Amino acid sequence: MIRRRRVIDNNRTVLDSDIAGDIEKATAVRRLVGDRFPLAFDANNCYTVGGAIRVGRALEELGYWWFEEPIQHYHIRSMGEVARALDITVSAGEQTYTLPALNDLISAGVRMVQPDIVKMGGITGLLRCAALAHAHGVELVPHQTQPTVGHMANLHIAASLLQSSKPVEWNDPSSRTHAMFENPPVPIAGFFHLSDSPGLGLRINEAEIKKRRH
Repeated sequence: MIRRRRVIDNNRTVLDSDIAGDIEKATAVRRLVGDRFPLAFDANNCYTVGGAIRVGRALEELGYWWFEEPIQHYHIRSMGEVARALDITVSAGEQTYTLPALNDLISAGVRMVQPDIVKMGGITGLLRCAALAHAHGVELVPHQTQPTVGHMANLHIAASLLQSSKPVEWNDPSSRTHAMFENPPVPIAGFFHLSDSPGLGLRINEAEIKKRRH
């Protein structure tokens, strides 16, 4: 995943600030990893409709898998406009908090939704999102950057969905939270192996918790 840095000026996001540079970076990464390596581009809400379409067309030529949140997340109709104008899959939804709001994205034309398990009501909430996406023939690729507990909950959901099609996000090991568990999630040879223990399968490290009590 290539993630565009958000540019802030006077607490307002500057849109279309370096389209040529963004395309150059996307091109350089494709050249580096070759044509067969799957790539995605996270725009971090940094384009206008016209700018997003311009970048999206470049990403199509480069064979990128998807184009994440090219438009400010609250401009639902504009997000849909970009999605309908491009062949590359446009994704959105990580900043969505309700099922009706996720449905609005789908109705606008977004074909990949990325709700966050922490924001959408946990396991039950994300399962509802999965059912909604499946009913509309839309891809569900859950967003998740909260280490350990959120990550494990997200993995259990992703592993249970027959319609999963793309890899979910993984937050790098957290020195702050991983230490709280005896068996924090760590990939082995590129795969996470889920436990069949009760709950999420995490075992609390009581000694570490005790050390941090003040």
